[in-house]
Amino acid sequence: MSFLEPPKRVTDEERAEFVTRYGAYGKPHFPFSVCTVSAQRRSLSDTRPWIVCPKRMLDLRPEGTGVPPELRDLMPDIHPGQNVRIWWEVKFTHKDANSPGNFEYTFDFLLAPVEQTGAKIRFAGPPYAIEVMTSSTRGGGLTEHLWDVLLGRPQRPLSGVVDSPYTPNYRQVFGRMLSQFFVKCETLAAWGGRTVWLIQDELLSYIEESTDFERSRFRGSSGAGTLVVYDMADESSHYELRYLETVQGPTRPQRNTMDVSYMTDMVGAGYIPPISALEEMLLIRPRSKAASNWREIIW
Repeated sequence: MSFLEPPKRVTDEERAEFVTRYGAYGKPHFPFSVCTVSAQRRSLSDTRPWIVCPKRMLDLRPEGTGVPPELRDLMPDIHPGQNVRIWWEVKFTHKDANSPGNFEYTFDFLLAPVEQTGAKIRFAGPPYAIEVMTSSTRGGGLTEHLWDVLLGRPQRPLSGVVDSPYTPNYRQVFGRMLSQFFVKCETLAAWGGRTVWLIQDELLSYIEESTDFERSRFRGSSGAGTLVVYDMADESSHYELRYLETVQGPTRPQRNTMDVSYMTDMVGAGYIPPISALEEMLLIRPRSKAASNWREIIW
């Protein structure tokens, strides 16, 4: 939705009030997006801040952006002084011609140390993936409700069905996370690296309440599954993003250690491509748009 050309459902009176508040359309102080919303879950008695924009938690694309220390600590095979390339929105597809195996996933960020010899550039160590898991928002009546927010008034009910599309849709985001969690964790572990999932404490608390998962079991543990947890600390006048803890543990029981099949096999990695295929796509013969989305830093 473009605010330079407000939709027809916005009245002339609303447009005039909007210009009074924010100036002409497109001025620098215009709030283009919402990164955090305050919401109350049914099981709680108070409202809590929920991050709904991934950039609020982490964005490694801008020049000069550093990798936070809590993430660097989880990448021991990258050493100070090494050149490290950071890719974002990497869609990696690979199929094994000799088996039914197929891999098709998109990584938020991929990091790998690189070294160049002559004209050739290669991996100088294992890659690491960073997945940013913030909550999404409910849809329905987006135009009307967003205009209510921008004009500072209560959000209107729509046919008595939708109270607010800005309520966090934590069930949906957890389902999306679970559909990728085991595959990505197991894949990067097989390559010698690690997948790090950035998650807000509010979402993790919901997972604990609705599943058999308890973070306390995994404090001080190790394994391919890694959650880096942040919270929004109340600083009286505002909320500040703060690193809270790291939770690690093993993923699924593997068949080579226990000859039992589990229904959780459907969420695990059935086929892991060779790391050489990733290296070829990103460095040796880059063909995809994702291979061009990168910048390089000194670790």
